[in-house]
Amino acid sequence: HSVYTGLIARTLGRKLGFRNGERLFAAGLLHNIGLLLLIEQRPEAVGRILANYAEQVHELVEKTELGFSFADCGAALMELWHLPSSLSLLVKCQHNPDQAGQDAVAATLVAFGLFGARHLMASLPASQDSDYLRAIPPEYYANLQMDKARLSDALAQTQQFAMQVLSIIAPGSAVAA
Repeated sequence: HSVYTGLIARTLGRKLGFRNGERLFAAGLLHNIGLLLLIEQRPEAVGRILANYAEQVHELVEKTELGFSFADCGAALMELWHLPSSLSLLVKCQHNPDQAGQDAVAATLVAFGLFGARHLMASLPASQDSDYLRAIPPEYYANLQMDKARLSDALAQTQQFAMQVLSIIAPGSAVAA
């Protein structure tokens, strides 16, 4: 999921002339680092949160249960690791790109990556519409002057690159993707 998120964000960024595609890729790879930490540290709470996802907005469930979101946790962890604040901001604002200030475009690209990754993880063809893609807020498309054809093209490119990337960063896992 993280590889897909990063690849989609980077691919869309390149199509839009975004200069720092690798930052988008890194943000996509790290977008769920807070969730991974919390699975280790608070597995019962994460289980309750994930069980309630179908009923409520994800971030609301997270903040109600923990007092912060998985994205907030990930951004804080990245700051502890002294990763660039421009990267941790994209993780923190992945669900609310309008809160990223001058990095709102980059955060919106990461958000597109999240929705697209869900689509691809469901093994749906890049050109097919889905509930995952229909869930993308219309303002995201408007803010980037994006259309569905460009997104579909980015999803197709991502499918081609995903196995190659997975074979590099996690040998043996590319079969599972």
